[in-house]
Amino acid sequence: MKYSQFILDVIHSSKYKGYDVEGWKAYFQIETSQDFTQLMKDLNMLESECLIMRDHRNRYFSLEKFDCFTGVLRTNPKGFGFVENDEMSVYANRGELKKALD
Repeated sequence: MKYSQFILDVIHSSKYKGYDVEGWKAYFQIETSQDFTQLMKDLNMLESECLIMRDHRNRYFSLEKFDCFTGVLRTNPKGFGFVENDEMSVYANRGELKKALD
């Protein structure tokens, strides 16, 4: 079973409070190592595609929960930059550039 779409549907629901790996395992009632491996692959894939991310307690959320977006970082020799995508461009000062890469 592929879990990716189910995970996204749950994360975007209004009642979602955040699950870590064990929470997702319980939610899907996973009992076999094969199903657990598939769950981990799907969570890692969603995270690598920047569709979800983890908080400091390793709970998974959508990027909107963290007020984040993806884009291209364009830096200036003076130490600042802009993170740009098709919808917006956000200024990042020297101190914020480290956060822009996360």
